[in-house]
Amino acid sequence: MRRIKIILFFMLMLSSAVFADHKGSKGMVDELSVITMKDYKVIEIAVSELRKKINNFEEYKISLYKAGRDNYVVIFSDPNMPAGQRGSSPKMPSFKVEINAKQEVINSHFIR
Repeated sequence: MRRIKIILFFMLMLSSAVFADHKGSKGMVDELSVITMKDYKVIEIAVSELRKKINNFEEYKISLYKAGRDNYVVIFSDPNMPAGQRGSSPKMPSFKVEINAKQEVINSHFIR
């Protein structure tokens, strides 16, 4: 039992040392993005809509936009597309989902 407590203590110390600098200045942990739970729910709804059209979507980049006061637009696209390029890439089609304030899908389609 004492051995387990010692191992747990060292695991806790190691994990706190790794995540102590959560800003990533040491290159150990980098914050990718911060989203609210409402944003998460919108993305979850959009992913559900995407699943109806595409089976393998793990490689997609997700972009979330606020459209107007309460609507959202979620765009799934190729993460290797050059900045500023619109539409789909030759490797994968882009997909757009529009969601209203009631968190209902109001439009979804592939992007050319």
